[in-house]
Amino acid sequence: MVSPWLLTTKWHEHVAGHDVATLRKFMEFPKADDPIMPNIARGVEAYFDSALRLLEITNEVILQRLNSPDPVKEGINNTPLHRHQEAATQKDYVCVTTSLLAMLLRTKANEGDYSIPLPQNLTDAVIELEDALTERMGVEEKIHGVLTKVWMVRWAKQEDNPIPCPTERFMALSTLEADGGHKQPVYVTNPLARLEYCIHLTCLKELKILSASLYSGNDEAACDALQTWFTEKNNSPFSRIRSLQHRASAIAYKTMSLPRVWWLDRKEWHKMLYKGDRIHIDHLRQMFASTEEQMVEQWEKKVLIGLSTRVTYQDIADDNTNHDVGYSFLSDRWNLCFTDRDRFLKDLTGNKEFFSWFAVIRNGQLIWNMGALMGWLRDYAEFQKLVLARCEMLSGVPGRGIELTAMTYRNTKARTGFIGILAYIPMRLTDSFAAQPGHARQEFDDAEDLSQVWRTASGQRDVPFLGFGLGVNSWRHISTTFKRKLGRFAEDLLEDDEQDTVEALQAGHYRSTENRIYGLSPDALAGGPEDLLPLFLQASTNWQLVMHTVPGGLQLTYPLARSHQFRQLAESGTFGLDFQRANTSAAAAAIAPLQGAEVMLSMQNLIMARIEDQLVAGIEHNIVARVVDALVPAVQTIIHDTLIPHSIIPFIPGVTLEYMYHPQKKSGTTLPRNERRTDGGYPSIRAFAKSEMR
Repeated sequence: MVSPWLLTTKWHEHVAGHDVATLRKFMEFPKADDPIMPNIARGVEAYFDSALRLLEITNEVILQRLNSPDPVKEGINNTPLHRHQEAATQKDYVCVTTSLLAMLLRTKANEGDYSIPLPQNLTDAVIELEDALTERMGVEEKIHGVLTKVWMVRWAKQEDNPIPCPTERFMALSTLEADGGHKQPVYVTNPLARLEYCIHLTCLKELKILSASLYSGNDEAACDALQTWFTEKNNSPFSRIRSLQHRASAIAYKTMSLPRVWWLDRKEWHKMLYKGDRIHIDHLRQMFASTEEQMVEQWEKKVLIGLSTRVTYQDIADDNTNHDVGYSFLSDRWNLCFTDRDRFLKDLTGNKEFFSWFAVIRNGQLIWNMGALMGWLRDYAEFQKLVLARCEMLSGVPGRGIELTAMTYRNTKARTGFIGILAYIPMRLTDSFAAQPGHARQEFDDAEDLSQVWRTASGQRDVPFLGFGLGVNSWRHISTTFKRKLGRFAEDLLEDDEQDTVEALQAGHYRSTENRIYGLSPDALAGGPEDLLPLFLQASTNWQLVMHTVPGGLQLTYPLARSHQFRQLAESGTFGLDFQRANTSAAAAAIAPLQGAEVMLSMQNLIMARIEDQLVAGIEHNIVARVVDALVPAVQTIIHDTLIPHSIIPFIPGVTLEYMYHPQKKSGTTLPRNERRTDGGYPSIRAFAKSEMR
């Protein structure tokens, strides 16, 4: 059965009968020494850099119009066309245009069975571009000539050429896999978005050319003349790209991923198959214990080089409203424990043996050993790489590595958000010398396979816990699967901004105004309701406990918070009563029978109340009561079978549950939300010993 995506694009029919390897060669990214197109990638980058410089001299309204793909339906976009924040992102975006031009240049020289029919004016423009690349003169001008003849043309379909647009042909060939299939729609949206951005910049260059040559500098008139080529619902390559983007996005969002996990243990939920690879939760726990061991060893022996440099602290001040450039909790005046910024350097210079590794004094002059200093920086970067990896994988939900490594630990002129690593290495100095964390960030970003980090952590020894490469994508699937069964994360439902409270209305404003302005603590600055932030923290803590990693917030020095001491801390109650109930049999057995009965009764009340809510309104009260009474034994058995095997609630012999339904609410009684009824009735369950039965 043909996929919905190929049914709408018909790309599989377009490539049918042609050699897949030959077609894929059309799409290879050109090398710098390519004989047909030398240094074309550099020329394309220079072309779009010149287009980006035009943003500074273009009216904002014009840029807003350029960034409005569907003005008839959505109006003019308030966000103007702009450059990307990171230069690397801009470079990635223009690569798709480089490949498109390379395809056109190869088509001209191709003598095989596959060809792209091009009009004569476009063929001439491609030849001129090839000559300019060879002579290294006027490359940007010739690139613009080719792109305008590709993107500012109405391509008419013909019987022998159903895909006349070179841009769509480029997409059909660039998504072709080595086995002859095509990429899924979710992987097509990215290059389509990049093409759209490049078309906008090309239109901006053409707009400036037309404004100067035909409209006496009137950019608005030039924009009106070009609007067909950068808006939807027109016969243009841009409109076709947007149409494909809409379809690909719709299919990607509505398509449910196929299962990758098969549970081998449906009682404890500790063993699974992930794409055929067997994974036990103990494998992950061993992995984290191994990285912890390596991280501590790297910190003590390589970073601190054996020195016992300590920072003793308890409460740390952190002013999130301080936007001063250079501010950090490390420099906050209330944190007196961090005032001595040269503590590590003083300890180092005070020890002649250690100091001699980094510098010597000759003839009264200090001579640094640059090789030793660079080696120390590499060791420090390696340590930070391990810290970043643990931050990534021990948080409640895996973040994105690029977001994690882009955080700064001080305010800068452009960024006022920062993060500290202090929580991961308490009681030790973290900002030794002036080490640049950029080394660790680059290494972390380059490690596409996270198992590389774990292999480093294990000292290049054979690791028994994982037999396959653990990438970012596979880790997201594996960790999410375990969390669904073992996370026990908070599921509290918070009132949103749209639900006003009496207190807010009494104060003369809405709940949204209250959450945005009044009574805010630093927790509320995250963007959501303030009560939501502790749930995120609890989710991360729960996941760390599942991985048998000692969480933060316990005021323990790191030697006392190691993984090998996890069991001792758990049994001592350090992690709280809830963790003991769910994870230790001794604690579960110690729970009083009444507590267990209360939990079971509460759960049964909730389940039965929800079942009753689903019954059709208007049924007689006595019928409802009979239906509910009939369901009670089944629900009671389900709860018992679910809770008892996991040692959450011990078995309570001789206790019987009695369910009763009261058609009318008691006078003066306020019922919980989950027990309220439209008919005024309410349920109740009573637990009593067999000796109480009449």
